[in-house]
Amino acid sequence: MQKFVRLSDRTFGCEFEFDSDREKTSPFVIRAIENVYGKRSVVDTPNYTINRSNYKRWFVKEDSSVAFEVTTPISKWKDMKKIQKVVELWKVSGKLRVTQYTGFHVHVAKVGVTKKQLMIAWLLVEPFISQCFPRYRSYNTYSHRFVKKNKVDLNLNNYSLQDFIYTSEHHTNAICTTPEKTYEFRICEGHFDPVITRNWVKFCLLFMNFAQKIKVDEYVNKKVSLYNSIISVLNNMSIKDQEVIRFIKKRHRQHKIV
Repeated sequence: MQKFVRLSDRTFGCEFEFDSDREKTSPFVIRAIENVYGKRSVVDTPNYTINRSNYKRWFVKEDSSVAFEVTTPISKWKDMKKIQKVVELWKVSGKLRVTQYTGFHVHVAKVGVTKKQLMIAWLLVEPFISQCFPRYRSYNTYSHRFVKKNKVDLNLNNYSLQDFIYTSEHHTNAICTTPEKTYEFRICEGHFDPVITRNWVKFCLLFMNFAQKIKVDEYVNKKVSLYNSIISVLNNMSIKDQEVIRFIKKRHRQHKIV
């Protein structure tokens, strides 16, 4: 039987990608982190691959697709205000740069959610959730949509779990599986905005709560009616956090294709 994980107990980590000159901006990035988390709370490393089992500190490191990325420690929801304080310091400085090639990735612990539950849950919400982000994110090499077109209904038998796992493991999907026992949400654009940080991470955690309640047998050999609006997505996910609801609705108004 799958373990049910409460939102407050679920662990996550964030990756902020930047396209600024690393030598000029990383000292400021580090000072901002240490102002909130204290001395020796961050590691600056030139290596792209690091020991992810020691994610008790922040890391500033090279990235294969952008100038550099900054990763948070393994965190819980109670740590979000501290993360937001760091991001706010980055924002007011005006020293960091993001482009359409940078992303904000959220890793959430897999515990309690099978890959089949993840795929079904994502197929149900993706057509509308993908409209909450700039259109280029759905066509980015590393954050493709899994459902290529918006549809009224969906035959899940047309979507192979093996294909989902393969493409997600190669980081070409908007949501991916990783070797580090996490699922990675990759669709969000790069930013240094504490409001986006707070609300998108909370949505990802709420999505995991939604996914772990999916009864896979109910979706086998059936054509599933997709949710017909962003409101139906929020309602079916039982989201009560008003800040997240306002955030998602606002983003959907801004980015949906009419």
